[in-house]
Amino acid sequence: MKYKESIKDMKKMMESIFTYGTLTKENKYLDSYRERLPEGIFNLTFDIYSVYLKENCKVMYDVYTDSEGCTYNSLVRK
Repeated sequence: MKYKESIKDMKKMMESIFTYGTLTKENKYLDSYRERLPEGIFNLTFDIYSVYLKENCKVMYDVYTDSEGCTYNSLVRK
């Protein structure tokens, strides 16, 4: 598939957004994928994978704190 790597990378970005913020199509971190992928593929990927994340994953908050005091979250499968 021509767009296989871009779709794979977009899903990873969606996981990160889901873990640290609110997952919406308008999120600025998805702009590069919106530009690279045809609109239909972008929308289909977003719609299907966002439902998957919401139904099958949960966010664990503050699972790690680094030496500078920054905390990190983790995405885990339910």
